[in-house]
Amino acid sequence: MSSVDAPVSKPAAKGTSPSGVVGLFGLFAGLCAIFGLLVTLYEWRDDTARAAWPEASALIEQGYVDAVRPRNGGSQTWQLRYRVRYEAAGEERHATLTSHTTTSHDDAAGMHAWAAQHRRGGRIDVRYDPAQPGRAVFASPDVPDTGPRTRSNLLITGIAALACLVLLPLARFMAAREGPDAGTTTQMSPGGRLAVGLALCAAGLGFAAYGLLDPAAPIQPDRFIALPIGIVFASAGVLLAFPGASLKSRSVWGTLLIAGFAVISNWIAFGPGERHFSGSVGGAGIAVSGPVGDLTGRIAFGIGAVLLDAVLIFSLVKLVQLFAAPPGVK
Repeated sequence: MSSVDAPVSKPAAKGTSPSGVVGLFGLFAGLCAIFGLLVTLYEWRDDTARAAWPEASALIEQGYVDAVRPRNGGSQTWQLRYRVRYEAAGEERHATLTSHTTTSHDDAAGMHAWAAQHRRGGRIDVRYDPAQPGRAVFASPDVPDTGPRTRSNLLITGIAALACLVLLPLARFMAAREGPDAGTTTQMSPGGRLAVGLALCAAGLGFAAYGLLDPAAPIQPDRFIALPIGIVFASAGVLLAFPGASLKSRSVWGTLLIAGFAVISNWIAFGPGERHFSGSVGGAGIAVSGPVGDLTGRIAFGIGAVLLDAVLIFSLVKLVQLFAAPPGVK
């Protein structure tokens, strides 16, 4: 009596399914919405506080449109920059006023037209901080690119929130249609994962090298931030390119990824120096949009930094336990 053995099928490798990709985009949109809401709240608070600052007539000592073209070939930006003198709290004060930066040629033309009408020796209205009389902002509503950005921030936050509300249910619907084995036929190919992962690694290493080893400028403290940003890109690339790596290897790179995010958040929230969230906080060509740096801005980023620090500590503890465990014990 003979028997026929049925072929044993090997379990197919799981991969990133379309529903998984949609879900990741939904989660990212949700994080953007949360961050946008935080930015909107502290920008609104700053705008409200500035509206109550006392006004003063200031003498223009210097005023021009500052045009900057990045060395890496990025878009040219324009910004009004004025040096003024005024009386506040019984003393003569000096302050530098700046507008928002813009990449629009139309906005730049408006700045040039306004600057042509407000030259050295003329006078403009400013508002100064009663607690720091040497800190002032433009008071006239006709100054280009100096108004509050609450509306635009709310619009961006709303779009991100809407995308999250649409993409997450869509991901669950797609996952139900794909079934439990959807990843066996819709996964990203190993070659595709390797190519994208190595590209992210190269981008991270290149970014760190550009920020720290730029021969055209001396090393400055704020350019240090290029290193953790590069680590984030490189770690994400390794995790994507080599999904079948050992648990210890994946844990190390995952911890580095979290550490990169934590260092960035802590540097913005607690690092030395002034923070200009509405202009260009950061270094090596990276800017974070938001209000003029002060305690409210640091608190907003500090909340995220503390949460990331807690996650990083937990990850480090688990990593130590993993390497300390006897062989064969997970």
